[in-house]
Amino acid sequence: MNALFSLCIHTVMIFITVSFAAEKSDKKEHTETTQSPAFHGFSNKDTASEKDPRNPVPGHVSGRVYRNTVVKNASETNNDDVKGGSWTVYPEDDSPYVSYNATATEVGNYQPLWLQPDHVHHGVSDTPAKSKKGRPVKVLYIGGFFELSGDPRMAAMGLSEKVAALMAIDHINEQDILPGYELRMFYGDTKCDPGTGADAFYDMVYTEQLMMLFGSSCSDVTSMIGQIVEYWNLLFVSHASSAPALSDRETFPTFYRLAAADVSHNAAQKKFIQHFNWNTVAIIHEDHEQYNLAVHTLQSTIEAANIKVALTTSFRIQDSNLPDKMRQIKDNDIRIIIGSFSEDIAYHVFCEAYRQQIYGLKYVWLLVGDFTSQWWEKSHNFSDCTEQELTEAVNGYFAVNSLNFIVGNSKSTSGLTNEKFEAQYDQKAKELNARVTRSAHAPQMYDTVWTIALTLQAAANASGGLENFRYENGTVWKSLFFDIMGKLTFQGVSGPVSFTDTGDRRGISAFTRCQNGVMTSVALYYPNNDTLSLNCKECKPLLWTDGRPPADKYSVVIQRSLIDPVAFYTISALCGAGIFLALVFLFFNLLNLRRRYIKLSSPKLNNVAVIGCILVYSAVLLLGFDDGTLSSKLYPTVCTVRAFLFAAGFSLAFGAMFTKTYRVHQICIGAGTGLVKNKLLKDKHLFFIIGALLVFDSAIVSLWALADPMVRNEKNITTEPAPEDPHRILYVRQHLHCHSQQQNIWLGVFYTYKGLLMIFGTFLAWSTRKVKIEALNDSRYIGLSVYNVVVMSILVVALTAVIPDQPTLAYCIASSIIIVSTTVTLCLLFVPKIHALVKSSGNPVITTSGLTVEAETRRLTCDDSKEKLFRAEVQNKTFKSELAEVGALWIQFSD
Repeated sequence: MNALFSLCIHTVMIFITVSFAAEKSDKKEHTETTQSPAFHGFSNKDTASEKDPRNPVPGHVSGRVYRNTVVKNASETNNDDVKGGSWTVYPEDDSPYVSYNATATEVGNYQPLWLQPDHVHHGVSDTPAKSKKGRPVKVLYIGGFFELSGDPRMAAMGLSEKVAALMAIDHINEQDILPGYELRMFYGDTKCDPGTGADAFYDMVYTEQLMMLFGSSCSDVTSMIGQIVEYWNLLFVSHASSAPALSDRETFPTFYRLAAADVSHNAAQKKFIQHFNWNTVAIIHEDHEQYNLAVHTLQSTIEAANIKVALTTSFRIQDSNLPDKMRQIKDNDIRIIIGSFSEDIAYHVFCEAYRQQIYGLKYVWLLVGDFTSQWWEKSHNFSDCTEQELTEAVNGYFAVNSLNFIVGNSKSTSGLTNEKFEAQYDQKAKELNARVTRSAHAPQMYDTVWTIALTLQAAANASGGLENFRYENGTVWKSLFFDIMGKLTFQGVSGPVSFTDTGDRRGISAFTRCQNGVMTSVALYYPNNDTLSLNCKECKPLLWTDGRPPADKYSVVIQRSLIDPVAFYTISALCGAGIFLALVFLFFNLLNLRRRYIKLSSPKLNNVAVIGCILVYSAVLLLGFDDGTLSSKLYPTVCTVRAFLFAAGFSLAFGAMFTKTYRVHQICIGAGTGLVKNKLLKDKHLFFIIGALLVFDSAIVSLWALADPMVRNEKNITTEPAPEDPHRILYVRQHLHCHSQQQNIWLGVFYTYKGLLMIFGTFLAWSTRKVKIEALNDSRYIGLSVYNVVVMSILVVALTAVIPDQPTLAYCIASSIIIVSTTVTLCLLFVPKIHALVKSSGNPVITTSGLTVEAETRRLTCDDSKEKLFRAEVQNKTFKSELAEVGALWIQFSD
C-alpha cells in the first residue's frame, strides 16, 4: 500500500511539475518587473504603520502586489483596488479579532484599520541584499508555513511563531552565521488545512529557489507537505507537529522535527506515575489517527512497568459518546486519568468532567501536549460550560510536553538566556505590532530556524558554497543536508537540540501544572538516565489541596464481621445440650429394648434417628466456625464436612422414621379395617433403604468436593469511606462463607432430593393415620415433625436473606431454628413412649380391634355379646393368618 501510494504521489508530482513549469518563468519575470514595491509581504525593517499586527500577509489585487496600509477613512483613499473587493478587518485594540469582510466603503467605520484581502496564502520577508563587512552577500530563501488565518486561536499562535522565526533570522544574519549569505524567509498561510498548505507549498517552490522548509503546527498539514517535499530534494523541519506517524522514515524520508513525538513522552509519563506510587490509571483519547497509535504504545509502556491500565477508551464528539466514556471512569473509581486530545476537544472533556465531578481533590488529569496559555479562558465558543466552571475543573491538571526553555543559567548557541529570549521576543513583537500572547511553541520555532541555519553553515563549509543548490540537481545536496542535520547538536532556547534516527527530537520532557489558574513548570524528565527531577531551578513546588498527592485508589481496610464469641459459645452450649438429650433418649431406648411396647416401635430405627439428630447438632456446631476459630487452610474442609453432616443427619433421622412408617403401611390392610395383613419388611430391609439414602448423600457430597470444591470466600457486606479520611481509606466489612462456582446447582440437587423424601414421608404418615396400634404407628408424630421442619426451614431462609449484613444475628437465628426443629423431632419420637411407660409403671396396655395386650398376655375385653362374637371371629382370622405365616417361616428356615 505504501509503495502504491508513493507511486500515485509521484505521478501527481510529475503532472504538477509539468503544469507549473511553464508558469515559473512568467512569475519570476513578473516579480522582477513589479514596481512599488518589488517584493512580497513586508520587510522586517518596515515601519509600524506598514504592518498588519495580527496577520501581516501580503495581498494580490488585480495581479499587483500591495503592502498592507493603514486607512483612516475609506473616503480618503484614492486606490481603486482598495475601494473594490473584499477585505478582512482587524481591530487595533486587544478585543477578540474575528475576521470581518468589508468593502472599502465600510472600512471607514474602524479607525485605524489594517486591511488584507481574503484568500491570500503566501508572502516573503525581504530587504535589498546588503554587504556584510564590506563583502557582497547572496540571499538564501527558506520556506515557512504558519497558521495565520482561519481559527482565531491558531492564527494567534501562527503569528507569534512567525515573530519568533523573524527574530531568529535577524539574529542569524546579525551574527553572520552564514558568511557571504543573508537568510530570508518566504512564508505561507496554511489555515491548518492540508489542501491550503499544499497550495502554499506549490506557490513557494515555483516562485523562489528555497533551501529548506519549516513550520506548521498542524500535523495534518505537516503530513501532507512532508510526503511530497522529497520530490524537490528539500528537507522539511517542523517545530510543533507531534503525530507519531511522522516518525515513519519510509513515508517521510526528509523530515525532522523539534517537537518530540507524543510517544517520546511515554517513558516520562511512566516515571511520573511511578514517582507518586500510582498503580492504576485510565486513558481516554480522541478517536483520531494522531492519538490512537500514541495511546497504544503508551499503554504497552505503562503495563510493562506493572502499572494497571484499568480502562482505555476513545470518543468522538460528533458521536455524543463522551458522557458515557467519562461515566465509565467515575463508576470504576479511577482517579489518575491520562488524556490525549486536541485543545478544541479539551473544552468538551473538562466541561463534562465538571458536570460529573471528575476533578478536584481525589482526581489527577495528565494531558499529553501543550495547549495555548490560559486556553480554558476562551471556552465560551467551544463548550456549554462557563469560563468559571472550566477554570475550576482544570485547576490542578498536569501537562507533559517537550522542554521549551533553557535549564539553569546557561545560554543558548545564539547567546540568549530564558530572560533575554523573552525580552527580545517582546521587543520584536512590539516592533511588528503583533499584539498576541506568545505561543508555547515560539522557542521551538526559534530553534527550528537555527537548526536550518547551522545545517546550511556546515554544508557550506563542507561544499564550498550553497548557491549551486537547485531542485533539479539537489539529490546530493539533500543527502548532505540530511546527514548534517541528523548529527547536529546544539543548545537552543528550548533546551538541548539533537535528533534520533527517525528524525524526532531527542529532548527533555517537561511537566507543567495548572496551579491557581496559571500553568507552572513542576518537573523535568531526562531520558538519557531515566530520571525525573522536581527540584530543577525553574520547577515550582507542587501545591496539593490537602498537602499530599491524591491516592490512585482507596486504601481498603478489611473489617471481618466475625461471629460474636458469646453467641458462638451459647449456640455451642445448646448444641451440646441437644446432643446430651439425644444420648439420653438413646440410652432410654437401649434400656427398654426388650419391652413389647418399645419393641413394637422399631427401636433399632429409633436409634438411627437419634444418631441422625446428633449429626445435625454437630453440623450446627461447625456452622459457627470462622476466621476467629479456623485457619484458611482448614476452612474448605470444614465446609465440606458440614454439608455432609447436614445431609447425612437428615437422611438418618427422617429416613428412619419414614421407613418405619413405610413398614406399617405395607403390613396393614386397608385404612378402614386397621387389621394386620402380614409382615413383609424386616429391620434389615429398612436398614438397607436408609443405607442407600446415606450412600446417595455421600456420593453427592464427594462429587461436589471433587468437581467443584468449596472454598473460603469473603463477601462484602458494607463499603463506606473512613470518616477521618474519606478520599483515601475505605472500610469494607466482610463476612466469611463457603462458596463454590456451581453452588446453587448442588444445593438445588439436595433440596430436590430431600424435598421428594419429605413429600413421600408425608404421604406415608397420612395413609397410616388410622392404624390404631399406637406403639406401632408414629404417623401422627411424623406428620408433626415434617410440618415442624418445613416451617422452620422457611423461617431460616427468609430471615437469613433479610439480614445478610449481620452475620452474628443470622447465625443465631439459623442455628436456633435448626436446634429447635431437631429437638422437637426427637421429643415427638420419644416423649410419648417415655410418658406411656411412666404412666403404666413400665407395663403400658396395647389395644387394637378388640385385642388387648396387658403385660405379656393377650385377652379380649368387651361388654356386648354380639361384639364379643364379632371380635372372636376377627381374632380367629388373625390367629390363622399368624399361624400360616409362622408355618411359612418354619418351612423357609427348615430348607
